[in-house]
Amino acid sequence: GTDRGEHYFERFKHLSAETLYSRWAALDYRPAKGAATVAERLLEEGLSAAEAAMLRARLDHAVSLYRVVRCDRDAGIVEYEDLLLGGTITVDDPEGAEADMVGATLPARIFPAGGSRIAEPAGPPVEETFALAMVSALRELGLELTPAGLRRGAHLFGRLWPAYETLMDITMGQPSAADASPIADVPAPPPPPEVTAPIHAPPRVGRNDPCPCGSGKKYKKCCIWKDEER
Repeated sequence: GTDRGEHYFERFKHLSAETLYSRWAALDYRPAKGAATVAERLLEEGLSAAEAAMLRARLDHAVSLYRVVRCDRDAGIVEYEDLLLGGTITVDDPEGAEADMVGATLPARIFPAGGSRIAEPAGPPVEETFALAMVSALRELGLELTPAGLRRGAHLFGRLWPAYETLMDITMGQPSAADASPIADVPAPPPPPEVTAPIHAPPRVGRNDPCPCGSGKKYKKCCIWKDEER
């Protein structure tokens, strides 16, 4: 189990595989049916108001599979199509808009933060040609494509790393695309590393960004002083 996890982390280091996997593990992995996730334990133990608000926003929005359909550099926005539930959603993301990754597909959690939305990757990105293969892989794993089904099946997204590796091998010609299935013989994901608090703090917020507490004010005019005191 651990060796398999280290294999994925090393092979896909350029995708920050360990960070993405650990984030998924903290938010969605349950060591046993009914057991609390790391994120749920953190909320029970107590967090600052801003941290708790950000963490609850994450937990209230399940991971789905999104395709980038539009990047507007001038407006600094990225538009995503939800391939599992349908519909589109727009995110304020100047860096993502500049990267112009139209067509890329990735598991992500999109949630509100202040007056804007954050798209937080939760797994490996794939080229547009493999988008339907990833949807099929999740279906074969038993994921129910409804809002409630995505919540119940959140643990299945951890198995996309082995499926992603299969797709990459197909791309490189081994095994052949004609004979391989992206989910064939895919093992369960290795137990995640002991995660203490990889999501304890919210993403770095700029002074002029909306405050994560949801007040609607700029960060510099709201909670920045509280964070600087900690």
